[in-house]
Amino acid sequence: MRICRIISDKFSKNKFLFLLLFVIFVGSVLRLYHLGKQSLWLDEAYSVLMSKNLATLWFEQAQDSSPPLYYSILYYWIRLFGDSEFSIRLLSAIFGISLIPLIFVVGNSIFNKEAGIYAALFAAISPIHIYYSQEARMYTLLALLSLSSFFLLDLSIKKKKNVFWFAYAFITILALYTHNYGFFLPIAGVCFYFFSFKKEQSPLPKFALSQLCIFIMYIPRLLIMARQIGTDMNPWIGMPTLEDFGLTFLHFSILSWRLPLTAYVYTILKIIVPVYLVILLVGIIASQKQKTFLVIYMVIPLILAFAISLKRPIYVAGRYDILVFPAFCLLIAAGLSKIAPRILRVSLLAIIVTATSIILYRYYFIYKKSDDREVVNCVQNYVRRNDFIVVTELSITPFEYYWRREFLPKTFQYPPGPRGYLVPEAIKADRAFLNAEVDKLTSKIYPLLENDDRLWLIYNPIAFWLACRLFEDLEVVGFLEFAEGDNWDQVFCVYIFKKP
Repeated sequence: MRICRIISDKFSKNKFLFLLLFVIFVGSVLRLYHLGKQSLWLDEAYSVLMSKNLATLWFEQAQDSSPPLYYSILYYWIRLFGDSEFSIRLLSAIFGISLIPLIFVVGNSIFNKEAGIYAALFAAISPIHIYYSQEARMYTLLALLSLSSFFLLDLSIKKKKNVFWFAYAFITILALYTHNYGFFLPIAGVCFYFFSFKKEQSPLPKFALSQLCIFIMYIPRLLIMARQIGTDMNPWIGMPTLEDFGLTFLHFSILSWRLPLTAYVYTILKIIVPVYLVILLVGIIASQKQKTFLVIYMVIPLILAFAISLKRPIYVAGRYDILVFPAFCLLIAAGLSKIAPRILRVSLLAIIVTATSIILYRYYFIYKKSDDREVVNCVQNYVRRNDFIVVTELSITPFEYYWRREFLPKTFQYPPGPRGYLVPEAIKADRAFLNAEVDKLTSKIYPLLENDDRLWLIYNPIAFWLACRLFEDLEVVGFLEFAEGDNWDQVFCVYIFKKP
């Protein structure tokens, strides 16, 4: 009994610490579970490719739409821990786990410990954040740095200490070199500064100096982006609509990236979306001074991204907007902590946790990425040294990552282009362009084919016109089919051709 009483006293005194440790544990388990189960898809394999050569990465940034910081960190990570699926994704998982205690600290600072725990819990069980914590890309690092940047700005203005100003500038620069959406952070910071503080309280010289340092350090990246203005680096992104804001809300609240919207999922959304909307509105209305910090942090980047997208599409709901995901968690936490009575608050939380658990079950056990690992393994089992292989711009990168044989048959890419670069005409299915590329490719390959040589076509939708030509000129001697995954552009079959 005495031991129980001691434990009870300890828990009462350190309740929020124990709760935070439990939430971190849950968030860690959810991010590490099945971490290496799914095959790396195009973007993840591309991350590994970009991390192969650090010097080339920094001097040839114009070939990639994303800044080089994450790739540089991954370069050293791979050399320390290897390039297995689990190891590569573990870096993102660590960034994702790190957000949980940080968001508690921020919630506690601007609201209270209860709101901090709620915010940490929402981040810990968020399907969209778990998804990116299990993807070898820069998105969890972006969310972590963006929250750190805004929190340090808030501390810098309130505390007026040089160390906070230096930390704010440094972290913001890191965010700028993590993803192009980091560009919106200093702009939102300026809005927050001038809307939130009276002139006599504002350390304007230090704020101006920090912004100047950020700008100077970002000039090299701005020059790279200026060279990219005339190039469509992301032809897969469509023009935005107001529905994209709704999709951002759905992803932040309960949806994972590319989770199939079945009738079952729609039923869950009908229940949970009104709950989140009510809580979010309470969070925005309550606590006037604190809400300015969060609303500006969340709204300004989204509006700027949408406005730019009207000229050059860059708004991707549920992906790049992860920049402001922490602000959503904090606003939801603030709203929930303001709801009374307690039984209602607990009931709403139980509904959210239950609905989220159902979505996570579908993510872990039903959702499937395109399985490039299986595709390449099948090809490796049957390919011969004198065979030819044609891969598309969307399959060549994971193909190279998973290839383990001591030899690589002569490989052709269709259509041609830098590794990982999506040819706009191919993504938009420009028939004239693709047919012209078919003529170029077949004129190279056909003279090389001897009677016993085989031509492997790693097939996805972009290879449609090439497949039509090969069916006319060659004989199909083999066919491999693969399970459907989440990407429209995935490899779902392999054809094997020979001269008739």
